[in-house]
Amino acid sequence: MKTIEGIVKRGWINHRNLMESSQVKDYMIQDSIPILWFGDMEAYCHSKRKIVTVGLNPSLKEFPKDKDRFPKASGLRGKKTLGAKDVEIYVAAMNAYFETEPYSKWFNHFEKALKPLDASYYAATKMPNRAIHIDIYTPSATDPTWSKLSPLQKKYIDEQSNGLYEDLMDLLKPDTVLVSANSAVVKEQFPIAFKAYLGDADKGSHYLRVGKTKSGCVVIWGFNNISGPFSIKEETLKEKLMQIKKDYKL
Repeated sequence: MKTIEGIVKRGWINHRNLMESSQVKDYMIQDSIPILWFGDMEAYCHSKRKIVTVGLNPSLKEFPKDKDRFPKASGLRGKKTLGAKDVEIYVAAMNAYFETEPYSKWFNHFEKALKPLDASYYAATKMPNRAIHIDIYTPSATDPTWSKLSPLQKKYIDEQSNGLYEDLMDLLKPDTVLVSANSAVVKEQFPIAFKAYLGDADKGSHYLRVGKTKSGCVVIWGFNNISGPFSIKEETLKEKLMQIKKDYKL
């Protein structure tokens, strides 16, 4: 049975291995930690509708020199492995992300898509459902960004992550997923939900696509362009999501 403690311990070891790997260590953010999820998992688990937002991997901007987005985990940096108490500290640090120093410039794009679905990353919004964010390929931040890594570097990092994303999704069991990536990634990750042609959404920022997985999870795809995820005019985004909410009884 998968447990959050087991996933955290594996994720930590994976991160340390990448930081020390001769193949990719020069592209990893030094003095960083893996970010297995962003947001309050406990509040997510108590939400009526369980919404997960999905990207590719954490931004290097999660580790700026002038601030610490994970102060609760500062004592864990440099550790090779985590004990049970360390895992508790790590979980608390991830859960506190949006109440600390979040990279709001990026996450606020997703936040605009969450609100029409009665969800938010933030406790202060008083929305009935709390969303969290996870990444597909690795919980480790890279420099350059994922899109600028070579195919071999991506393949190596992805393989080393050893199913962490899949295990997290299995543990979280979301009933709604908001994903922002190119069409090839979306069709690879959600082949049942998106069997049809997706190319039109690559040509601009006015499109959303929606489908269902075999388990019934509703997947909403908003193309990620240079402005950020779900970069659609806010009025249009709200209108389209309200219609999806009605059509899929969210």
